[in-house]
Amino acid sequence: MVSQGGYSYQLTQAGLELRPIVELLGAWGHRWAKSDLSYGDLDTGLLMWDMRRSIDASIFPDRKIVVQFEYPDAPKGTNVWWLIMQNGEVDLCLNDPGYEVDLLIRASLAIKPLYGHAKLSLMIL
Repeated sequence: MVSQGGYSYQLTQAGLELRPIVELLGAWGHRWAKSDLSYGDLDTGLLMWDMRRSIDASIFPDRKIVVQFEYPDAPKGTNVWWLIMQNGEVDLCLNDPGYEVDLLIRASLAIKPLYGHAKLSLMIL
């Protein structure tokens, strides 16, 4: 399904039928997965998926909100991510989705194990 300037994905009937199972597995993983990771355990993918599953998208306004994350100390190809909040849903992208960025967050990958005490550089665009 082609949409404004890009592509969007729509679940098939089989995918729709699996959705409740996948959502329950996600909730189970959120409850039981290790969240307090040491620096050696961290990678940007784990950090971003943990962040994505912790966001309550219903608190955002009705418009699309795009937050770009840059991790200068992460391996190339995994150092830039986008979270997109829209219609009560959160989407995570490793490739530039092409939307205007509302907030840019530049941080060390070590910010998670440091419990938020690392310095963040925020730029509101």
